[in-house]
Amino acid sequence: MRDEVDSANQDLAAFDSQDGQQMNKIESLSPDTARAWKWVQENMGEFEQEVYGPPLVSCSIKDQRYTAVVETLMGLGDMLTITAQCQADFKKLQDQLAGKLGLASVTIRSIERPLSSFQQRPLSAEELHRCGLDGWAIDHVDGPEPVLAMLCNLKNFERTAVSLREISEDQFTMLTQSNCHSWVSGQESYRVSKRAEYGPQATSTSAMKVRNPQFWTDRPVDTSARREIEAKIDNLKQSFDEMRAKTRPLRQRLAQINLDRENIKNEIVGGYLIPKMVGD
Repeated sequence: MRDEVDSANQDLAAFDSQDGQQMNKIESLSPDTARAWKWVQENMGEFEQEVYGPPLVSCSIKDQRYTAVVETLMGLGDMLTITAQCQADFKKLQDQLAGKLGLASVTIRSIERPLSSFQQRPLSAEELHRCGLDGWAIDHVDGPEPVLAMLCNLKNFERTAVSLREISEDQFTMLTQSNCHSWVSGQESYRVSKRAEYGPQATSTSAMKVRNPQFWTDRPVDTSARREIEAKIDNLKQSFDEMRAKTRPLRQRLAQINLDRENIKNEIVGGYLIPKMVGD
C-alpha cells in the first residue's frame, strides 16, 4: 500500500509539472493521441530521427494577440498531429500506433523538407503593407523547425497573410487579384479560389469567422484528473491508517510473545527450568 501511495504521489508530481500539464491537455482532447505521444516519448531511441509532439504542446504563439488568428487556420487534427522526419519513422509509427496499440484517432505526418525550403512568399513586404496586412502566419508561431515545416506543407502557413485589423475594400480587391490566395484580417478569414479554365478574372472568395482561441491559451488546465489522483491518495491513506490501527494490538502482542520467549530462553540457559522427563 505504501508503494501505491508513492506511485500516486509520483503521478501527482508529474501532473503538476509542465510536461504533465501538456499531456493533460492532449488527454482532454484525444486520449488516443495522449497514449500515442507517451509511447513515442518512452521509445524515442527506436527512431532514426527525432519525432515531434503535437503543435498543441510543441509550439506556441509569439504574440498572444494573434492566437485566434492562427488557430482559425487549423483544425483539431492539425493541432494534434505527431510529426516524423522520414518515411521509415512514419511507417514505424503507423505499425505501432494503429497496428499494435490499435489507436485509431491519431494523426501522423511525415515531413522531409526543411523549413528553409518554404521561403517563397506570394507578396513582397511592400505589397503586404500596401494591402494592410502585418505578415505571414508562420512568422507568429514558435516551435521546432520540422513542426513548422509540417504546418507550411499542410496548411500553407508561409503563404497565408495575417492582420489584426480589418482591411479596406480597395485592399480586399487588390488581394483577390494578387498571388495571395488566403489571408486573415480582423475577424474574417478569406480564401480565394481561381478557375483557370474560365480566364484570369474568374475567382471565388469564401470567408469564415475567426474563432475564439481554445488551444494556445493561458486558461488553466482541467484539474479533474488532478482531483482524481488526490482522491486516490486520500483513500489509500485512509485504508493505510485503518490497517495500521488493526495491526497495532497485534504488534504489541507479538512484542510480548517475543519478550516471554526471551525470558524462557534465559531460564533454560540459567538452569532454572528443568525439562520434564518422559513418564513423569
